[in-house]
Amino acid sequence: MAILICCPCGLPLDCENIDLIIDVACPRCNRNLDLEFEDSSGSRRRAVLTIMDGPMWKGEQFVMPIGQQLTIGSGTDGWLSLEDEAIAEKHCRLRVSQSEYLVIEDLDTERGTWIENARIAKGKLFPKQSFRIGEFRFRLDFLSTLGQNQPAVSIADVGAVSVLEDRTFRRLRHGASPLDVLIQRRFVYARSALTVFAWITGGYHALHLKFEADPTWPGYWAVIAAAIIITVLLLTTRLVALVHKYAKYAGIAALIVLAIVDLAQWRLTGAAIPPLILAAAISLGITRTPGPTGVVGAALLVVGALATMAVLTLQIAMPLLPV
Repeated sequence: MAILICCPCGLPLDCENIDLIIDVACPRCNRNLDLEFEDSSGSRRRAVLTIMDGPMWKGEQFVMPIGQQLTIGSGTDGWLSLEDEAIAEKHCRLRVSQSEYLVIEDLDTERGTWIENARIAKGKLFPKQSFRIGEFRFRLDFLSTLGQNQPAVSIADVGAVSVLEDRTFRRLRHGASPLDVLIQRRFVYARSALTVFAWITGGYHALHLKFEADPTWPGYWAVIAAAIIITVLLLTTRLVALVHKYAKYAGIAALIVLAIVDLAQWRLTGAAIPPLILAAAISLGITRTPGPTGVVGAALLVVGALATMAVLTLQIAMPLLPV
């Protein structure tokens, strides 16, 4: 399973070669997140939380930002959002201590937070120990920056030749190619494409429903329909991330539903094509790690979908502009 990074604000951060990253910035809340700390022996370590048991994400690992208050609950505005009836919206708060333990605080929940077999209001969790909320059980590990649960070693101990010949270091030394960047940041670009498409298609539907479909239709209904389309697409856009095992496909589903509505309700054959193209492109990019051909194909499909939707919108808007 992949080791993932989430900001305390709830935004999943897409990072390739995570073992090489020391800190990362969140584009939503502008926080700079430290992912490592120096232990008493001088070794660099990172705190990793692993889901050992639960109805979903079993085996997933999450790097815990150092010095941050991390909230776990069923709400969507915390560090981790878990779907479980026994978990409160804000269930517990975690904070990594540089003394190599985790401080856990229960947020006055009905079902409680448990360390081993003890229900706690506030407690300490040490490496290899686990805590439980609802049906989920988490284990804490402090890993060295080499990804092993042992003290870090120097490059000389590993072997300079093997390290320098590693593909990752060659790419860092010579610089990542545009294709590498496109593959690494595909989730970010997928969210950006969905956001841009949401606003373009919202404008198109508002103009079409008002001026072409039925000119006598009250303008506010056209605005409401467009607002619903934009809202649904924007809400599903933020789910397109590595951390969401199944919910990341919500944006694809929303595009398909939009195409069906365009065809069945409004008879917009031309407007139904771009969302289907975009859905195919995003599917190609996020269902697995694409190769160079796949990522180029997905990028071309995205550009084609956005361009087609923009042209359709301009065709309606141009006659309405003052000459």
